[in-house]
Amino acid sequence: LTYTVSAGQNGPATIDEAALKTALLAGITNTAGNAFTYTGSIPNIDTNPLPTVDSIAPTVAISSDKSALKAGETAAITFTFTEDPSTSFSWDGTAGDLTIANGTLSALSGSGLTRTATFTPTADLATGAASITVAANSYTDAAGNNGAGGTTPSISIDTRHPTVAISSNKSTLKAGETATITFSFTEDPSTSFDNSDVTVSGGTLGVISSTGTTRTATF
Repeated sequence: LTYTVSAGQNGPATIDEAALKTALLAGITNTAGNAFTYTGSIPNIDTNPLPTVDSIAPTVAISSDKSALKAGETAAITFTFTEDPSTSFSWDGTAGDLTIANGTLSALSGSGLTRTATFTPTADLATGAASITVAANSYTDAAGNNGAGGTTPSISIDTRHPTVAISSNKSTLKAGETATITFSFTEDPSTSFDNSDVTVSGGTLGVISSTGTTRTATF
């Protein structure tokens, strides 16, 4: 007798015991050709429990507590499984079942359906995105079903510190003259930069004007 597991079947296997008895006894006769009748138990059908079937592949969802990271920040990454992968899923901080790009991921902690780790973005990265993926078939559930892959959460990265260069249109000044001072930024400081951020000696600096990566003032 062969029991075939259906795709997606999950839970205890079931067999119509009455129909099975009838089928098994239908072809049994004595030497005179009389049908065989039997009302007792058939071993391994009536008394033994049938196996539990699990043909559903486990899946994993990867999430982050932050959608953007700048210099000095980290993100808590959570792996949530539909079935416990036990020890078949691992990451020791450098090797295992994960592929990491544009940063590093600490060793996994936790057990059961939820595992966590800390993502640290690559330093001095002007722009980019984190990539944290789980390859398909890299872990299994208790029944041995291969797990589906997990896709990276959306995490944008900018860990490069902006810089500013200050220049003047004149190298010397005499009485009555002024100089145009230009502040050239590698990234737009938006409203975070104004006169309160500048220390001036030997004269006064007018109100800083313009927007974007270039600001000017009169000295």
